[in-house]
Amino acid sequence: MEESFQRPADTGGWGAGASPDIPPLEIKILQSQEGHGPCNVRGVGDSPISLPGPAIANAVEHAVGARVRELPLTAERVRCELLK
Repeated sequence: MEESFQRPADTGGWGAGASPDIPPLEIKILQSQEGHGPCNVRGVGDSPISLPGPAIANAVEHAVGARVRELPLTAERVRCELLK
């Protein structure tokens, strides 16, 4: 399916996205024996909040050459890595 999208010259009136803006989702329930608790529940639908930390650490390494492998990523930890 081919679609074209033209970006308007002014995007200031777009606002934040909301639930009606999300396309329909297909939800599948998968059985698992590896979950936690009495019902073997797993957090498959949890938001990927763990991704920004490593991405920021990669950006810091790319920018200054210091690879920090522990969060929170602080100026002191970056400095220690730079001094190694």
